[in-house]
Amino acid sequence: MQLGPTLVNLSELHPHEATNPTRVKKSTHMHVRWGVMRSRVIVDGKDFIVIDGHHRLAVAHRLGLRCVPVLLVDPAELRVERRGSQAPLTHAEVVAHVRQRGVMPARSTKYALDGLDVVCDVPLDRLRHPAGGSQ
Repeated sequence: MQLGPTLVNLSELHPHEATNPTRVKKSTHMHVRWGVMRSRVIVDGKDFIVIDGHHRLAVAHRLGLRCVPVLLVDPAELRVERRGSQAPLTHAEVVAHVRQRGVMPARSTKYALDGLDVVCDVPLDRLRHPAGGSQ
């Protein structure tokens, strides 16, 4: 369930997975070339845990942005699974892991995100110097 798009300060977001440094570097170059962020980071609207968009979040940190466009969602409505395993996993377990042990390995989870509208076109300058408001 989508709760809505908005801009969120980087300091409020908590990633649940590690990132690949090579992919972050490549994505950083792409974002600089575009001059915009084209996809929202998907975030748990209650705990502000990043569900999808860990590399975009890392790019934002690397570029010195203050906020990113996010899509807040109700994670209770999303199915999550462990990649490469049949062992069940819940979003509550992901949140507990982040709080107790920090981030999980890169690409260790997969959320069912079909139908979510993550497309955006927010200039990087707006994310460096936000004046408030939603996007």
